[in-house]
Amino acid sequence: MLRRFVGATPLKSVCRRIEKKRLFNHENGIDNRDLHRRFKESHCMFEYAKHCDAIRLMRCKTMLQFSSAIKRRPLQKRNMVALAKKIRFTEKQCAMVLGISQNSYNKLTLDALISIRSSEMVLRLAELFEIGTTTFDDRNSFINWLRASVPALEGVTPLSLLSSRYGFELVKDLLLRMEYSASN
Repeated sequence: MLRRFVGATPLKSVCRRIEKKRLFNHENGIDNRDLHRRFKESHCMFEYAKHCDAIRLMRCKTMLQFSSAIKRRPLQKRNMVALAKKIRFTEKQCAMVLGISQNSYNKLTLDALISIRSSEMVLRLAELFEIGTTTFDDRNSFINWLRASVPALEGVTPLSLLSSRYGFELVKDLLLRMEYSASN
């Protein structure tokens, strides 16, 4: 089993502490939204490396090790392809997320290294996939939601926002708000 870490603290103990804090806050009438958001954001991105089959990144135990590993050797196109199969992305959508043209994407071999920025975008997409499947409790519902126009995003599809970091943050924030409102 993959051991999950937040910083250098095992995730299980962090969850216990947060649950105790949540109960304390609930009993004292304190809003848990900020606490829940901080917990979700504290999940380091190396937890999501499993979705794009980046085995070497799963061995990292701290965010610093994770960042250094990406800088030393960025991800390969095969990592994006593995994640794209799970999310059912087309080649055009993969190229959009990576920030390159579809022609450039098609010319890359599976073993070709992608840029550090593109590697970060793949890992952000993996993080979004994890949050989305948790929020919707179903992968297919999340995938359908990505392709539908969303009133909270002024009628824009979440998929169309995934070409920038800002768009990723908007979609991630919306998913976390949905998850929070569903849990209350």
